[in-house]
Amino acid sequence: MSAMALEGSPLKRARKGLASPSATAVPKPSPIPRVPREMSHQRDSASDFEPLRFLGKGAFGAVVLVRRKRGAHAGATFAMKVMSKRKLAHRNLQETARVEQEVLRTVRHPCLVHLCYSFQSRTRLYLVTAYYEGGALDARLAAAGPLGEAEAAGHGARVALAVGHLHASGVIHRDIKAANVLLDGRRRAFLADFGLAAYCDDAARGRSRSFAGTLVYMAPELFLKSCTAYDGAVDYWSLGILLYEMCAGSTPFEAERPRDLFRNILHEAPRLGALPEAARPTVGALLAKEPAQRPKLDRLRCEGFLADALDAAGDGGDAAGGGDAAAPATSFDARDAHAYLSHEGESLCADVRADLFAGFAYRQESAARAPAIPERREPSLGAASTGSSNAFSSGSVLSASDGGEDEKRPKKRGFLSSARKTLAKGLGKIRPPKSPTKGA
Repeated sequence: MSAMALEGSPLKRARKGLASPSATAVPKPSPIPRVPREMSHQRDSASDFEPLRFLGKGAFGAVVLVRRKRGAHAGATFAMKVMSKRKLAHRNLQETARVEQEVLRTVRHPCLVHLCYSFQSRTRLYLVTAYYEGGALDARLAAAGPLGEAEAAGHGARVALAVGHLHASGVIHRDIKAANVLLDGRRRAFLADFGLAAYCDDAARGRSRSFAGTLVYMAPELFLKSCTAYDGAVDYWSLGILLYEMCAGSTPFEAERPRDLFRNILHEAPRLGALPEAARPTVGALLAKEPAQRPKLDRLRCEGFLADALDAAGDGGDAAGGGDAAAPATSFDARDAHAYLSHEGESLCADVRADLFAGFAYRQESAARAPAIPERREPSLGAASTGSSNAFSSGSVLSASDGGEDEKRPKKRGFLSSARKTLAKGLGKIRPPKSPTKGA
């Protein structure tokens, strides 16, 4: 065989990266999107829950009242938050979804909403928590107006306990408001919605300088360009706004235009005359312009409007009275159901990586056993004024799949992956033919 013949052989030309003269250019097919391996290990899915009605809708999804179809908690009702992967990825907010799931899963307290299940489909994320039939506190304020002193102090005490525990766990809530306080059938308050939560180290490094929160509840330091970092004092400011709203029926710095609202928050003193006499000192102290002057949980326990309610609450016991409360009725629109819950024609988003939310699955095994807080990957920063020795690191992302039996399963390599590796090894062993001698 001549050297020219070898040069023109398909094998030789392929090794040199040459195209066959008779071959036509075929475009390389785009890779087929594959379901993340963790999804095949999930023990729960949306099909395990029956949707009953919508509880609310937001920018990235909706909250739906659902009933468990099968399993140990069959027949129980839950609140299921459904989020769109595409919307989160387009807004570069996939890390906020991870933080929300992590805080719900790891930070446990009797006054905090906690996670029961989490899982994902090809296009959506699901967070399942307990259902609080009393609805949100803002709905009660809209229906009943200002609350009595005892009820307002009871709700404020439970929120203060939740905030204190979050800060001790290294987390700043950043979005405390009446809409994020849920009431159960006995009208006890629970702090919810950690979609804007941040770790203390993030805030201390100035990495949480985004305009996060609801304007009328935001602390004045968040509006200042000179503020490069902040701490848990922003949550106590929001607690002061919430107490004012429960007692007076409105927020203290309301204005028609956002510019006037900013000016009032930064420069105006709160109008305490609309509050009961007993609540004025505590609310005034919480709404101090200087973050260092705002009282923390230890000081609130000793003096002021919340002292008796905090003493009665202990570490999260009953601090608010009232009879059974029923959640307001919400219509279940068929179009919304199709948009948020239907899996018809569902396919993996081409512009969202398949492994973007790896390790999102979780199932609570026992209500009495709270999961351990993950270890820090780097030392906490002393600048965080919470003083927490177990503050999370700024880039903390859990890699465990669901904290249950699936963690013990050995990882299996997919058939196609094994076949490709075997084929690559085999091709590597093929040696090119020896060059022919001149006399051949």
